[in-house]
Amino acid sequence: MYGITIDRNSELSVAKQLYRQIRKKILTGQLPAGARLPATRNLANQLNIARNTVVEVYDQLKLEGFFISHQGSYTTVAPNACLMQLPPGPPAAARNQKKTTADLIDFRYGIPALDLFPRKAWQKSVAQVITDIPAAYFGYHHPAGCSELRSALTNYLFATRGIIASPEQIMVTSGSTQAFYLITRLLCTHNRKVIIADPVNYDVQRYLTMLGCDLASVPIDGQGLQTSLLPSQKDFPPSFTLVTPSQQFPTGGILSIQRRIELINFARNTNSYLVEDDYENEFTYEKSPVPALQELDPEKVIYVGSFSKVLMPALRLGYLILPRNLLDTFYRSNWSATQQPSAIDQLSLALFIHTGQLQRHVAQMNKVYRKRRNKLALALTHHFADSAEILSCPSGLHLTTRFKNVTFSSPVLKDILHHGVLIYPVEQHIIHRKDKKFSDQAILGFGNVNETEIAEGIRRLKAALQQYSPNSLDTHRLTP
Repeated sequence: MYGITIDRNSELSVAKQLYRQIRKKILTGQLPAGARLPATRNLANQLNIARNTVVEVYDQLKLEGFFISHQGSYTTVAPNACLMQLPPGPPAAARNQKKTTADLIDFRYGIPALDLFPRKAWQKSVAQVITDIPAAYFGYHHPAGCSELRSALTNYLFATRGIIASPEQIMVTSGSTQAFYLITRLLCTHNRKVIIADPVNYDVQRYLTMLGCDLASVPIDGQGLQTSLLPSQKDFPPSFTLVTPSQQFPTGGILSIQRRIELINFARNTNSYLVEDDYENEFTYEKSPVPALQELDPEKVIYVGSFSKVLMPALRLGYLILPRNLLDTFYRSNWSATQQPSAIDQLSLALFIHTGQLQRHVAQMNKVYRKRRNKLALALTHHFADSAEILSCPSGLHLTTRFKNVTFSSPVLKDILHHGVLIYPVEQHIIHRKDKKFSDQAILGFGNVNETEIAEGIRRLKAALQQYSPNSLDTHRLTP
């Protein structure tokens, strides 16, 4: 069917082979909008594979917006899912290398399970690095990072995210904050206009503002950034647009393929770039991970990743992937003035990846976080029933929840804290505070909270909120 073949000797699973081939045929226009897909049973019989495999692939493509299901159980290709293919650019030249109590339950988002950090495995990697590396590594090293780590990341990112990049495109950073600094320094020399979603992480807003960026916000909906509301090139031609397409922060919306294509075309038409902050992409619980935006157009997307959530924030290791057409500018600049992560940490992480320890740790933590996520969802359902709505968050380390008849004002948050619970309102991440549609939503992180603490924390939250009625809450609204 449509030239699809299954290679039984491939290292890729049958499902991954089928998914990639169908997706590519849609993106390149070989499967046009409206084309009718064969029934899952028929396709399974034609390819001599299990029907459940075809169902799994179809479901994933529906989730990403490639397919539309119709009444009567047949499926067609969705409109506007074809991305015009540009000819490859010239090859890059070779280069030289608050209140605190003892029992406070803190639902802070973005924090992994700190007590489950693989200390022994990490200690073994560090010890081996210290013992084996040449003395030269104790001095200064390449401003883009150690070649061993950049090489390890190319293999890791291809295996986990399907990203194809050469080691010279990867720049090791001391976390995503330094990555944003490098990006603004690279792109905002003449044009400091930047487009961001609203809401977006407050720390990111503040940091970009500190760097002198002129920010323009675009509202989000259930699918993330509303690309139809992007400003015109005449009104606001940006240097870059910051997006979180695989999991909109903080609501968890997944950007459909149609909106991804609109974003790429917007970047092409405005001669700008997209900066993809692919945070917490390693942890998914319902479907396969949604592919990175970067793989659609590596020359227009700068990819930002970090190991703060995968391992621990104190490690201070992240990276960015630059398009090849920006490498000359990067290497001509005096990047040695920027703070570089420890070479020992970089080499230890490279060894941690090479020996498979990182992949094993991620697999183990996925099981832990899935249990904690489910425990949090069950506790919310048990204590709040229909008065709490969990928004779409199929991945990551937090659940964003809407509480009916609640406004998370300062007095309300103080009462919740008085009950020994710390939660985080979505409203603190909103740029235009006059918009009150997020005032009843809160972010509940579960990464660093065990199942017992989750159950007790939600019980306390219920006790704190049950004293309020809709009328009393109206008098406690948060002043912007």
